[in-house]
Amino acid sequence: MLVKNQFWMWLFVLVLTTLLYLLMTPQGAVLSVFRYVAAGIFFALYFFLPLIHRHVTLVGVLMAISLLAVAYPFQPPGIYIVLFSLTIFSGSMFYYTTKISSTVLHVLIFAALAAGAYLTGEHEPLMMIALTGALLLPVFHLLLAVHQQYEQLKKDHQFLFSDYKRLKRRLVNDEEMARREERQAIARDIHDSVGHKLTALLMQMEVFRMSVPEAEREKVQALKELAGEGLSETREAVRALKNQEEAGLSAILQLIRKLEAESMIHVQFTVRQGALTAPLTTDQAVAVYRSVQESLTNSMRHSEVKTVGITFEVAGGSVFQFSVTNPVKEDLTFSEGFGLKAMRERIERVEGTLTVQREGNEFIVQGRLPIQRGE
Repeated sequence: MLVKNQFWMWLFVLVLTTLLYLLMTPQGAVLSVFRYVAAGIFFALYFFLPLIHRHVTLVGVLMAISLLAVAYPFQPPGIYIVLFSLTIFSGSMFYYTTKISSTVLHVLIFAALAAGAYLTGEHEPLMMIALTGALLLPVFHLLLAVHQQYEQLKKDHQFLFSDYKRLKRRLVNDEEMARREERQAIARDIHDSVGHKLTALLMQMEVFRMSVPEAEREKVQALKELAGEGLSETREAVRALKNQEEAGLSAILQLIRKLEAESMIHVQFTVRQGALTAPLTTDQAVAVYRSVQESLTNSMRHSEVKTVGITFEVAGGSVFQFSVTNPVKEDLTFSEGFGLKAMRERIERVEGTLTVQREGNEFIVQGRLPIQRGE
């Protein structure tokens, strides 16, 4: 994990140690060219190693041969610098190949280095090379075991987090269903009790109106009309409960919680002074909710970075303003599709304005609604 996450750091260390070795052990022109070419092959293969998914072991062998060619003629003190480079390379191979392949490659690398030192008559570094190779092997195995355990724990965490999101999504759906059923139950109770009684009252008042003297009928008619208005308002309330459209800050918070649970999107929600107490009408609140909902949907569809900023504020005490901001790709071009056009129409129906624009790498949807304050 360390090698993968700090690839550039280790590459810099390898370049530095290799250059130091080449400078500390000058040789003839032909041999120097040979060693520099070998170093170039090694670093080219090392640079592309994270991109190679097949034949990694073969690439590792070629890299080991190249690095050993750079180390020739295995003379101290430069041989100890190459030993450090080989240690880094050998350890990195444990993350890119199988355990058996990396172990065999490790043994062969240090055996070849020791044999080269012996054959060139440099017996001094033999003990250091053999001891380093023997000690590093169990260390690399231990680090590999820790890495594999970490990867397994990460998979288990992702599995548990997936279950958590699924359960949270189910909880959100259950809460919404419970609220819907509660509204329908209240509407049914109002319709069955209050509505029926008002209807019966109207019928009885009509009978009573026909039985009173002509002079009193206008008064009874006024009472009947009043009861009729009450019945109409009751029916409107029942319809509103059955078909209630989500709106307001609580609905937006519910939407944000649902999206964060389902889509791993991070929402930075900012409410500035005056926005919570802004006297929006029901239609305006619904328009704001639907606009935020559509903007979040677009951000999940077109943005690679799962971060969205939502801001509510009141400008000048007379205009409620909301904005939804999310980062986008540099080469992304946009045109107003059905969703943005519907959003604009909804905002304009409540006498508001909608601005859709791109500033740098940010896509911004901004709406402004007039606030109707009482005198």
